Amino acid sequence: SSAGSPLSSASNAAIPSTGTPNNLIAAFWDDLVPISGMNNGVLTATLGTAPTRRFVVQWRDWGTYLTAGAQLTFQAKVFEGTGVVEVHYCAMTATAAAMTRASGSEATVGTEDATGAFGTQVGFNTAGTVVTGMGYRLTPR
Repeated sequence: SSAGSPLSSASNAAIPSTGTPNNLIAAFWDDLVPISGMNNGVLTATLGTAPTRRFVVQWRDWGTYLTAGAQLTFQAKVFEGTGVVEVHYCAMTATAAAMTRASGSEATVGTEDATGAFGTQVGFNTAGTVVTGMGYRLTPR
């Protein structure tokens, strides 16, 4: 959530929406779980030097809740001083049974402002929104 605490609702939403959460970067907004036995985690790094740094968040080896067979690694990059956000899908692999969910059939991808009045939606519950090697650059207007 925008307050930094977990939501109790297990669902995503279309962007934009004045309902919570707001002020968000949805790299792959779905119910995710760490895959047991994998070297998974959420990693962060700040790269470069001011005023052109990039803040990177990477989800490594996550699966989708209640759908076995997906192994997802993706990242969001925020570019200092520009408001530009990039999302990159490094390895969105899955069994045949889990592939539609791993490609976004139950996920939201995009960004939204603090009020929920403006946002850029790349995909909402649409299979094929993300695949390995795909990326999006979202630029504020």
